[in-house]
Amino acid sequence: MSTQPIDQTVVIPPNPGKADKASTPGWPAVCLRCLPHQAAPDTLRCEVHRGFKDENGDLEEFVVTETYVNEEALNQCMGGPDVLALAEATESGELIESVKVVDGKPDAE
Repeated sequence: MSTQPIDQTVVIPPNPGKADKASTPGWPAVCLRCLPHQAAPDTLRCEVHRGFKDENGDLEEFVVTETYVNEEALNQCMGGPDVLALAEATESGELIESVKVVDGKPDAE
């Protein structure tokens, strides 16, 4: 298990017409609860960005970028309530159909 900082990027493409539902309770909690993660001791960075539709085939997407102190911290987050809410939103298919996780790599020294 890596003891170096590790980055992860998650791409969340909402279903057509659902991007503006991001403020509703059913939207993936990972998008709504990013700021508290910034204050977590093992989280070095957590940002949510809205993608550019004109650069993505007119499709909407949210991009979450995170940096954790190590792989253990990343794994702990992956078992947390925000990720479980994202999994539930994906399983229901109402707001999103899929999530793309770009595997994290330890920062180069």
